[in-house]
Parts: sequence; C-alpha cells; structure tokens
Amino acid sequence: MEYEALLRLDTRLKAILGDAKKLNGLHSILLADENGLSVSYSGEIESPSIAAIAPELIRVGEKATSLGCYNSMSCVMVMLENSHLLIIKTITIHKQKFVVVMDAPLAPKGLSSMLIQLKEDISKAIKVDKKERIEE
Repeated sequence: MEYEALLRLDTRLKAILGDAKKLNGLHSILLADENGLSVSYSGEIESPSIAAIAPELIRVGEKATSLGCYNSMSCVMVMLENSHLLIIKTITIHKQKFVVVMDAPLAPKGLSSMLIQLKEDISKAIKVDKKERIEE
C-alpha cells in the first residue's frame, strides 16, 4: 500500500487496465467517464472516439431493453467488421458513473467476476488518490 500511494492515479489506472487486458485476453480496454471523456486505457484503441460514443451506445441498449420488456441490461455488445467484439458496460464507483469498453476476440469467460474485480481495483486507486490530495 505504501508503494501504491507513490504512484499517480493515471499510472495506477493504466496498470489496473493492463492487468485486466492481459488476464482476460482482451485486445484493448478503455475507461471513460459518463460524458464520454477518456480516463485511461490499455492496448491499441483503433478509434479514440469510441469513448465519446460509448455512453450513447449504453443509452440505446437501455432503450432497447425497456422496449423488449426486460427489467435490466447487463451490457452492450457490438460485433465489428474485423470480427472483434466490443463490450460496453457502465459501472458506478464512489457515486460516479464510468463506462468500460473492451475490445475482445470473444466474450471473456467470467465476465461478471472480471468486472467486479476491475471495479474494486479502480475504487481502491481512486481512494488512494483522494487521500493523497487531502493530505497535500
């Protein structure tokens, strides 16, 4: 924990996303805020503008879910022409909404548990950053 405090938030987030990418066989992973501004990423993002459209894709998915009379939506998956699967999911951390975009060859095994772990790791990184700012 002592060493974690020495790292800046952007470095910690990049490392967290890098680990998630490596452990789950993703091509890339992106974290954006609810307005579509990129916060951090790992891997080669083919189009940096995906962060801007991800929140809109979530809204479309939620609308489609409600039209289909389903209670909730898990995530949005888009098949790209290069056979990549784009998985888009919202997560809430410390009452702030984020959007996670994953570029994968297939849906990762244990997607739910992966997202829970990712959320916990990002939450810890943000807590450490807030603590550092308060101490300064």
